[in-house]
Amino acid sequence: MSTPKKIKFTIFFFAIFISFLLYFSFFLFSQIQQKSTQILEKKREILTIENRREAIEEFKNKEEELKRVEEAVFKKELPLPFVEFLEKISKNLGVSFEVSLQEFPTKKKVKIFPIFQIDFSGEFPMVFYFLEKLEKGKFLVSVQKLMISQTEEGLKGSILVEVFAK
Repeated sequence: MSTPKKIKFTIFFFAIFISFLLYFSFFLFSQIQQKSTQILEKKREILTIENRREAIEEFKNKEEELKRVEEAVFKKELPLPFVEFLEKISKNLGVSFEVSLQEFPTKKKVKIFPIFQIDFSGEFPMVFYFLEKLEKGKFLVSVQKLMISQTEEGLKGSILVEVFAK
């Protein structure tokens, strides 16, 4: 073979080699791009799943809070749980009380929640513990009026509370 033919032959094989090299490099780059796209999609799916999981946990927390709020109110038509609550704390503290329903909500009245008058009497610290338990108890109450006076037996008082009900 002569030198010009060798040069042409070498150039031809070199061109074929470069063509194969370019073809395989494009093939590899396209595969890398596809895999990276798939990885990004999986990461997005994982983030979406994590966000959903967090939203579900947040919902569960709110559901627990809703249960606590639901326990803190009673049905308007049946105030028995509230009266039982008062009996329990008064029995534990040795405070006597009488409860009466002052105002019951109707459709004609503006008031939505029932208002109770609780007359109580007992020893000095126990009366304040009674009021504290009433305030921090499981029922949501709003004090409308509070009157306390000292007697020979201890303290005597009256409290007007609006009890939130459903």
